[in-house]
Amino acid sequence: CALPILSLNGTTIHAAPVQLSDEFTLAFWVFLREDSVGAWRTVVGKGGTVDELTPTVLLQPTSRTLDARVTTEEGSVAVTSRGPIPMRRWTHVAVTCSAGVLRLFLNGLPEAERVLTTPVMPNTGLLRVGKDPWRAGSSMYLDDLRVYDIGLPSQEVAALAPGHLTGISASNVRLGCLSCDRQAAVVSCEHTRLRSEERRVG
Repeated sequence: CALPILSLNGTTIHAAPVQLSDEFTLAFWVFLREDSVGAWRTVVGKGGTVDELTPTVLLQPTSRTLDARVTTEEGSVAVTSRGPIPMRRWTHVAVTCSAGVLRLFLNGLPEAERVLTTPVMPNTGLLRVGKDPWRAGSSMYLDDLRVYDIGLPSQEVAALAPGHLTGISASNVRLGCLSCDRQAAVVSCEHTRLRSEERRVG
């Protein structure tokens, strides 16, 4: 059954027992309702102490940049988004860990990854949403929280964030023009600008 969207005020802890090993997928939609507050904020986290982080998704203190963390034998290890996630817009977040690689996806697209040099340490703590006992909470909506006991491959992560919802899909994103020269790129940009101006005039 479909669960209702969670409306989180940043002060109430929502928790449930979930068992995970060193391989997992954590995925959800998030809609931030407030900007940075100057402290680490918990979005979703699992652990019984402040040092147990497998897995945990945090917002950095002075930005809306995401940190996805696990605890290893050497301590906390993170992958970080390349920039802040937007305010008042739905963003799909997924974190996977498999074969010794921790990965972060935003809106179904790979965002960051890190090869882990020591084993991940699972924990028996609760899975908490919106706040934990050790960090500030997040004022947000959260929907479609999913936890898997395997690390999903990238194509299955992409299927959790369909392009008709995010406006972005893995099949239509290109980081630069791979097959055209500079003049072709300039012409294409000029056509895009003219179409945009025509829409504004109309």
